[in-house]
Amino acid sequence: MKLREVADLIGAEISGDPGVEITGAAGIRDAAPGDITFVSAKKYAAEIHNTRAAAVILKKELKGLAANSLIVDNTQYSFFQCSR
Repeated sequence: MKLREVADLIGAEISGDPGVEITGAAGIRDAAPGDITFVSAKKYAAEIHNTRAAAVILKKELKGLAANSLIVDNTQYSFFQCSR
C-alpha cells in the first residue's frame, strides 16, 4: 500500500513522498524498511533518526522531523488503524 493510501485510510496530512511503499507496521525501534511507525511525544523524537521505517506517524507539533510522515491528531490511534 502506498503512503497516500494510508493517509486516506486514517485521514492524515502527508509530508514527504506519497508514493513510498508501506508493507507493515512496527514500533520505532523494531521497524524495518517498508514499515510505518509512530512517535507520540517529543521525548521520543530522537528515535526518528535511528529508525529504518519508511514513514512515521507524527503529531502536528512534530511535523518536519521525518522525511516521510503522516501528520495526525492522535498518533497511537492512527498507528492502531494502520496495524490492523
